[in-house]
Amino acid sequence: MNKLLRFVFMAVLAMSFSSLFATNVTINTNSSSTTWTTETDKYSGVIGNFKVTCSIGTGSVLGNATPPAYIQIQKGNVLTIEETSGLAITKVVLHVKQGATIKVNGTSISKATDNTFTWGGKNTTKFEALNEGTPIKLTSIDITYGAADPNVVAAPTFDAVTPFVGKGLVTIKGAEGSVVYYTTDGSVPTTSSLNNGTSSVDVEVTETTTIKAIAVKNDKESVMVSKEFVCYQIKTIAQLNELTSDLKNVALKLTNAKVVYDYYKGYYVYVREGEYAVRFDGIFFGNTAISNLSNYVVNGTVLVDFAKNFGDCTLTANKETKVSDLTLTESSEVAQPVVTTIPELLEKKHVEDLIALKSVTITSRKENYSTVYDLTDESGNVVTAPSCMSDDLSAKADDGNKYDVKAIFESVNNEGKPQLTLLGFYEIANGITSVTRQESNIDATIYNMSGQRVGKSYKGLVVKAGRKYIAK
Repeated sequence: MNKLLRFVFMAVLAMSFSSLFATNVTINTNSSSTTWTTETDKYSGVIGNFKVTCSIGTGSVLGNATPPAYIQIQKGNVLTIEETSGLAITKVVLHVKQGATIKVNGTSISKATDNTFTWGGKNTTKFEALNEGTPIKLTSIDITYGAADPNVVAAPTFDAVTPFVGKGLVTIKGAEGSVVYYTTDGSVPTTSSLNNGTSSVDVEVTETTTIKAIAVKNDKESVMVSKEFVCYQIKTIAQLNELTSDLKNVALKLTNAKVVYDYYKGYYVYVREGEYAVRFDGIFFGNTAISNLSNYVVNGTVLVDFAKNFGDCTLTANKETKVSDLTLTESSEVAQPVVTTIPELLEKKHVEDLIALKSVTITSRKENYSTVYDLTDESGNVVTAPSCMSDDLSAKADDGNKYDVKAIFESVNNEGKPQLTLLGFYEIANGITSVTRQESNIDATIYNMSGQRVGKSYKGLVVKAGRKYIAK
């Protein structure tokens, strides 16, 4: 009986000790036992006790083979490995075909000469690696795991649903019995840093913030963890126009905004709300079945990046941008230009908007093998249009006459000067284009309502010497 009891005791003891020893597992991306699925924002695969996910961004792809030969992790994307049974991950080796640098818990790790990234010596149930360099082609993962080392305090983890819009909540969780200390100003946390005296703390985020945290238990300190939490600031078109510099992570809120001009199937889309406008650069192109968005009404909130450049107000897409977040409603109401002056344009008013200038002369010149057009008002103020979309209007260049014209204030060049795109004649309320002839020119030319020169035998409504009359 005593021998039997000793045998049972030794067997139980052996099993207990075996749980303390590290266990190794290798996950191959092309393993037939691994099923990779594509979700809205990530690839994921479950292998034994482990769930592996990769956030999806622009350019992220699974390898062409089925199962995939590799997972391509684009810059800014995160690879996450979670142990789901409660054991600790103590070491991770990533085998890659290409890549340069990853960041784990705020620490950068460079690729070794054997094409691996190695992290280890710590306890965690959730491993996160941010690719901060060139695209990584991941082919396999070696994981060492087992019972947590009692002499090592597990690093805290972050729990949040990102990105945030306006504000969000991050929960920092430490090991049971530990106290979490954290910072939000970029400094390294210590036992004097922010805390609530417990192992779990909630942090409200109202702007893009990097949170750094440690957990302390029995006077033993964990390694520091660090993570950036993106928070999109809610802005209107008017608020963006007031900015003096670029702003990433903008949640642009549009309320009955009007598309005043669409250049080539949504490639450049100029949108006005109230007295201000912005330009969407490539955001709609290829992302809507609507071939021309001009005059459409736009509502909703879209996540974008904003660029001021030299005075422009332009929007570009990022990995969170979804045109489907916007409601596009067709409208029969034609967008009307803002009647302005050249001095106002020189002050950078009405940037990215549809505008009209009255009584300007048009002269052409060659610049870098292209024809550009200078518009001059009666006071000699000049603004330049590098392009003209109207053959009828370009034909009037250099004839010395004055015209009312319609244009898009498309950009500000690196010298701070407005750049227009001429669209055509500006038609006033009664549908007649105003064409003013110089008083000094005695032999006034006759024009029809399309701005074309006509002879004295022409019958109908015409303009001569700046006055309209019916020729019979």
